[in-house]
Amino acid sequence: MTIQDAAFETVCMITAAGSSDRFGEDFKQFTELEGRPLLSWSARACKESGVIDALLVVHPKGLMDQSRNSIGAAPGVLPVFYTPGGKTRQDSVRMGLEFLASGPVPRFVLIHDGARPWISPSCIREVLEACRIWGGALPVNPITDAVKQIDQTGCVTAHLDRKVTVGAQTPQAFEFPGILAAHRKALLSGKTYIDDTEVYCDNGGTVYAVSGDPGNVKVTYPDDIPRSSK
Repeated sequence: MTIQDAAFETVCMITAAGSSDRFGEDFKQFTELEGRPLLSWSARACKESGVIDALLVVHPKGLMDQSRNSIGAAPGVLPVFYTPGGKTRQDSVRMGLEFLASGPVPRFVLIHDGARPWISPSCIREVLEACRIWGGALPVNPITDAVKQIDQTGCVTAHLDRKVTVGAQTPQAFEFPGILAAHRKALLSGKTYIDDTEVYCDNGGTVYAVSGDPGNVKVTYPDDIPRSSK
């Protein structure tokens, strides 16, 4: 099956094209977590959520087979498509969206970091439900530390209110036409964004925040792997 052969209402794009520079010599997305490649955990959660119709894995250039083998370790029968990413995450997301746009376009797309293996099926469902209402949604967690803003020299310039600041997670869900248009606009402007909600909001979209999961952490360093409680 190719992306041109079938129509899906909701697709989850798993971004896994990073070089894992901070992780070490290996690509963290292929590292084993309790006997299965890290990348397969997100795929399993998508299947178990019951609301995802297909997966799109954005993989490092030249590593489609390794990505396919990693996803193949996940149980389930969701259709899975693969496309190479770019130099930055923003490039990779845009390239994934353009890949989806080459066939019957989905109504919704969830964009999830492949390095967040502990995402729960319930969080996926809640984010998509909010997206259906607002057009965009993401999971967030409260920030418990005192939040400071610093300048380029490292000096504190502002003391931010924790009541109006949160920590953003993925998956971030959007109506597909809106996020595609936003990323195309971002490419033309040359602007660099923090994440996809910023891209979407900068193009006039609204994003609703749902309660995130404290366990939905991102693997950045090798020491992050033992955090699993599964």
